[in-house]
Amino acid sequence: MSGRRGLRIAVVLLLLSAAYWAALPWLTCATPPHALLPSLGPLLGVCTVGVGSSGGASAFGGYGVNLAFGIFYLASAAFVAVTKRPL
Repeated sequence: MSGRRGLRIAVVLLLLSAAYWAALPWLTCATPPHALLPSLGPLLGVCTVGVGSSGGASAFGGYGVNLAFGIFYLASAAFVAVTKRPL
């Protein structure tokens, strides 16, 4: 029983790590230097959809896909953590 619980904890930690690494380009773009949280200004649009160029986001595409994958991994980690289905 404890082996399965340890496996579940490991899977949740791996999914949380994947969420962080997947969203890291978006977080780097959206967070101003020396700030702890992303700004809620127009930089979010530039980083998400890529209108213009700022902080590494190109003019033809932003980091919205990275953010979407990060949210998917985060939701997957929450699902694994709260369900009682066997792994």
